[in-house]
Amino acid sequence: MATSEGIVMSDAIKVAIITGGLALIGTVLSQWMSINKLTSELYAKLDKQSELADERMRGEINGVKIEINELKNHVEKHNQVVERTYDLEKEVAKQSEQIKTLFNKSA
Repeated sequence: MATSEGIVMSDAIKVAIITGGLALIGTVLSQWMSINKLTSELYAKLDKQSELADERMRGEINGVKIEINELKNHVEKHNQVVERTYDLEKEVAKQSEQIKTLFNKSA
C-alpha cells in the first residue's frame, strides 16, 4: 500500500522481518558458541598432547643422561688402564736398563 508518506508495510511483512532477524541472531550465536566449544576442546587436546610429548621427551633426556654417565665411566676406566700401561712400560724400560747394566758389569 502506498500513501503520501511512503510505502507502508503490512503487519505480516514486519513479523517476517523480525522473525528472520531473530533467526539470524540465533544462528550466529549458535555458531559462535559451537566454535568456542570446539576451540576449547581443541586447546584441551593440544595441552594433553603437549604434556605427553614433554613427558616422552623428559624420558628420552633421562635415558641419554644415563648413557652419557655410563660412557663417562667407561672412558674413566679406559684412561686408568692407559695410565697403568704407561707406568708399566716405563718400569719395564727401567728394568731393562738395569739388566743391561748388570750384564755389562759381569762381562
